[in-house]
Amino acid sequence: MPVRGRWYLMTPRRVMKTLGVALGDEVEVRFAVADQDAVNVPNALAEALETHGDLAEVWDSWTPGKRRGWAHRVASAKTAPTIAKRVDEVLTVLAES
Repeated sequence: MPVRGRWYLMTPRRVMKTLGVALGDEVEVRFAVADQDAVNVPNALAEALETHGDLAEVWDSWTPGKRRGWAHRVASAKTAPTIAKRVDEVLTVLAES
């Protein structure tokens, strides 16, 4: 958070304790820029795309953001039936594209 030419990082107390720093201490923070095109595809969706090669081509033509959104929808499912239902939804959307 910028304040009068300086930057402040707000962190939970448990993180500060783990790092051995106190309020007001100066720390050095480094960031690594993640690959903007990376998409973590859930196993169930990856297997379905392997089975349906023609739909995999459509999947690959989508933007990384669109793929991430659909992959997240599948990954956020908690039960096997919901995962299967959401994979089918993705395949349907791909077939209609």
